[in-house]
Amino acid sequence: MLHRQRLIGLLCATAATSCYVGSSWDPAGSAGDAGPPPQDADPSDTSEPEGDDPEIIEEDLAPPRFVRLDAAGYSASITSLFDGRPPNEDTITPIRTDIATPFAWINPIDRFSTRSRSYHIDNEDFIRVVRNADTLAADYIAVIEQERPECLDAGGSWPTCQQEVLAEVVSLLYRRPASPTEIEELMAIEPTSESPTPKDYLDFSLQAALSNANFLFRPEVGQPDDDAPRASLTTFELASTLSFTLTGGPPDVSLYAAAEDGSLADDEIYADHVERLLSGAAHRARVLRFAQEYWRYGMAQEIAKDLDPIDVFPDGTPGADKAKYRPNTLVEDTDALLHRVIETSLTDDFLATMLTTTEGFVTADSAIFYNQTSESEDRVLTSFSPQERQGIMMQPSWLVAFSEPDHNSPIRRGLFIQESMLCGQIPEIPIDGVPPLELSEDKTLRETLEIHLDTEASCSACHLYMDPLGLPLEQFDLFGRHRVLEVGAPVDTTGTLAWLGGEFDGEGDVADPFEMMARLAESRHVTRCFVAHAYEFWMGRSVEEYDLELIEQATAAYLDEGGNFNAALRQILNSNVFKHRSIP
Repeated sequence: MLHRQRLIGLLCATAATSCYVGSSWDPAGSAGDAGPPPQDADPSDTSEPEGDDPEIIEEDLAPPRFVRLDAAGYSASITSLFDGRPPNEDTITPIRTDIATPFAWINPIDRFSTRSRSYHIDNEDFIRVVRNADTLAADYIAVIEQERPECLDAGGSWPTCQQEVLAEVVSLLYRRPASPTEIEELMAIEPTSESPTPKDYLDFSLQAALSNANFLFRPEVGQPDDDAPRASLTTFELASTLSFTLTGGPPDVSLYAAAEDGSLADDEIYADHVERLLSGAAHRARVLRFAQEYWRYGMAQEIAKDLDPIDVFPDGTPGADKAKYRPNTLVEDTDALLHRVIETSLTDDFLATMLTTTEGFVTADSAIFYNQTSESEDRVLTSFSPQERQGIMMQPSWLVAFSEPDHNSPIRRGLFIQESMLCGQIPEIPIDGVPPLELSEDKTLRETLEIHLDTEASCSACHLYMDPLGLPLEQFDLFGRHRVLEVGAPVDTTGTLAWLGGEFDGEGDVADPFEMMARLAESRHVTRCFVAHAYEFWMGRSVEEYDLELIEQATAAYLDEGGNFNAALRQILNSNVFKHRSIP
């Protein structure tokens, strides 16, 4: 008989070997294992890939891996245990609040929460998993007591009844049918009580299933193909990979049925399921999460301003005497805007709309930060002058997120544009190698930053590719309010777009942030970089050289269909790279 203590060894042994980590080109420019971009990783390259269906060789595919559930996937899986599989693609499963959901921690050097470098189990997560297993097993037994009391009756039929229950539980938690051996092993776990009852046996079996690596990790291993040096994901692996990728949760009824009867192996049937899930509300919620993590405006909640709004807003500004700096409200304003853009423009100029929309949401508390007034406690849709505010990067939340407690940060804003929009990579330097800025009430921030470009040769090489990209956003103050004056003089909003990797189709001088956003929105280079980031989020790993052709194809699909983001994802999800793995 297996004792409960063995669960710890099983879980930890599996977790230690289940995370795939690797990268050669990191489009996010994040620190860590990312090296310089390969020579052929030029996002501005517009040449067509050679051949329509290149031969697949082992080096063209990602290696097999095990992907740990994230907080949302864990919560959705627990919900499916009690409520059954999601009935359709429109099902959005909320995060459970009655348990301490594990796996919310994200590696700070990861660009996205889906990156495999964040997929480990630390002591705190493990404790939550075990405690949750205890609680959830008790909750499930309460359901069994009501619906199938014979499973807890000490009579002769309880082992068979519990086997049936565990088979149902395992198929939901493991996202595939249970093998006879797995059921036998769960049934064989010995309760610690001196005279265990059928209820004790079921309790420990359920806890074991809820702590098992087969639940906490989903495999992307596959079975070797007979006619090619690659492994095709099994239908159950494919169903889980597709579902968690597009919806953040386990397969719905229809997708699981296609995995069970094997029809998901048919390319046309698989493509139909891709299309079905792309049309669902759960997918749009997933896109929102990607956009939140891509734009990173949520970091505004981490910026504690040293000044009060009343000290920086011009005299006579309506409502300045009552203005309260609540960065969480500004973040929620941008959440609402992104939700609207996703609902209205996901398949029509998606990136350009995010960069140039003149719509926004305000409340009575936040309106002053948009140079507006409002009496509504509810969040209301508003329109801005196109020469006052456009797009996500002119939202106060984003501007605050990329600022300092007491001043703007053209450096951080320019770094974001260089790395996140142009796929350039600025090398990291030790913090003690950065000269402090000497702010002055008599000098503009632009004048202060000239030290980077003129007198400090050690700084200029990098700052030439950051500061001029961020300076146009000096159009806004440290709270994100539009302004025309700085230290009593007209704000200088000029800048220069330049890519660290060479020439690109949007480079050159810009007069203000509005021209800069228009230039970025029209650039194929920027679009391809954005698609590369989306690729990283939906694939859950770094971009490798063998991914570059597929990224190019996805970019072409996006542009050919008028900025249709789903077209880019469709190209990725139907690819051999998504459905197959290399053979180790």
